[in-house]
Amino acid sequence: MALSVVLLAGCTKDSKKSDSPAAAISTSNMKDALLVSANQVNCGNGTLPAPSGGTLSYGPGTILAVNQPAGEAPIPSSIVFGPVVGGGIYPNYQKYILTLQGDGNLVLYLNVPFGHPTTSLWDSRTATGGANTNINNYLILQGDGNLVLKDRLTTGGLAQYWAAQDVLACSPAPTPRLYFQSDGNIVEEFPATNGKYGFLGNTGTGGGGNKSNHPGSF
Repeated sequence: MALSVVLLAGCTKDSKKSDSPAAAISTSNMKDALLVSANQVNCGNGTLPAPSGGTLSYGPGTILAVNQPAGEAPIPSSIVFGPVVGGGIYPNYQKYILTLQGDGNLVLYLNVPFGHPTTSLWDSRTATGGANTNINNYLILQGDGNLVLKDRLTTGGLAQYWAAQDVLACSPAPTPRLYFQSDGNIVEEFPATNGKYGFLGNTGTGGGGNKSNHPGSF
């Protein structure tokens, strides 16, 4: 059964520095976590300036996909971002890569010029442990602000198996965006009704690619 994962919080998250771990959540295999209600985020509670125009960002929709069925419009399984590094005997490449793996895990790695990256900075903790490889998964930013992972059922529909579980509590909701920052952090923000920007979540990997202290939650 596909279940959601949440960052348990009793108040609105409104700072890029809100990287404290969700101590109440086990980070073993998040597919086995209990389903609980989403955190309702105040749409007027913006404290941040407008994001940098040079930051790679995505609005609502499907961001990543892996092992898509035949005939579906192709969607990349990885996003590379951050400063360009390398040189010398190595080609230039961007420092970070977010990838949706065939085992269902969403992982932010330090990128490498050749081969598969191995240094993980953050992940959704949803790997199947090799039990079910090559499953059809999607990373989706919903219009309500919730960042979710879904997989395809044998019936053909999609089922959610992980979620950031922060939902904009207003209608109509402002348009959220997922920002891939040059410092290695992936941050979700929205234009608040007070003219500033509100915070919905992050990987906690800023500062040049620090390892997150809250893997499994966003």
